[in-house]
Amino acid sequence: MNTKQLALSIPGYGKISTPGDITAINNLSLNSIIRWGITMLLYGAILLSFIFILIAGLKWITSQGDKKALEGAHKTLTMAIGGLILALLAYFIINLVGWAFGVRLLG
Repeated sequence: MNTKQLALSIPGYGKISTPGDITAINNLSLNSIIRWGITMLLYGAILLSFIFILIAGLKWITSQGDKKALEGAHKTLTMAIGGLILALLAYFIINLVGWAFGVRLLG
């Protein structure tokens, strides 16, 4: 079987190959694309949660005792922590479902 390698060669730097399990065009499957997509969505949700936790902390610090601003910061912090917990639960549930069916769903 003749497979074409996905690689780039730069003079003086050598060969640059693709990362992970995507080594040939024939290995690119729907399963690997779905795994990559689910993983990136989970990482993105976790990153956004941490960003919103930082924003809530900045709102809290700059509120200067204003009750309305403190309430907004508290609400942002509560939602960010809830989002983080939801993203982590989704990660564990996806792993659990994959383990139950014997399928590797995350990369």
